[in-house]
Parts: sequence; structure tokens; C-alpha cells
Amino acid sequence: MDQITLTPVGYVVNSCNISTLPENISCLESIIVILPEYTDALYKIEQCSTIDVLFYMHKKERVSLISQTRYGEERGVFASRSPWRPNGIGVTRVKLLKVEDNQLFVAGLDALNGSPVLDIKCGF
Repeated sequence: MDQITLTPVGYVVNSCNISTLPENISCLESIIVILPEYTDALYKIEQCSTIDVLFYMHKKERVSLISQTRYGEERGVFASRSPWRPNGIGVTRVKLLKVEDNQLFVAGLDALNGSPVLDIKCGF
């Protein structure tokens, strides 16, 4: 299988350093710090009320193709929001609260502190 190399465009900063339920993380305010070489990509991002954040789950502990949801139903990973994904890529639509220089202040992000941000797209 071909290898794919991704380069982070930034990193998540929040107070959650250990894996927990998404709702325990998403209730926190997070800051996405964009690396200086990507700052120009933020031009007019404040016009987006929501943004989709793609991030790498850098602290994932395992991969499971089939697992139980927290509601007890068994599902394949592609039919769920399980973090135990083959490539560890998370995506969450968040509310953009404010922008300060290369920092995006957001609500609703379920990424851990230090998670590499792979891409951001305007959610409109």
C-alpha cells in the first residue's frame, strides 16, 4: 500500500491531555495555533461561523475495525465516530469564536491538547 505523508498546519491547545469521551473535551474552549508559514491561509476565515477541523489523533492507543459504540451497538469503524481508526484522522465541525493573528479560538473541538491539525475548511 502507498504511504501518504501529511504535514500539520497547526496544533490544538486546550486543557485535555488524556483520552476521554468526546463531550468531555468538546465542552472546553480550544485554540488552534496555525504555523507561521500557513497564516496567509486564514485570510477572511472570520467570515466562517463554523469550521471543519481535520486532526490527527496522536494519542490513539489501538485500531479496531469493529467495536461497540458507547450505546452498546456493534459497528464497523467506518460506520461510527470511533477514535480507533486505521489512520487516526478525526474531523469535527466547531464554532469559530474569534481569530487573533494565527490563533483560532473555537468551541466544540474534541481533539486532545497537542493534536496536529491537518486541514481546516469553512463550514459556513
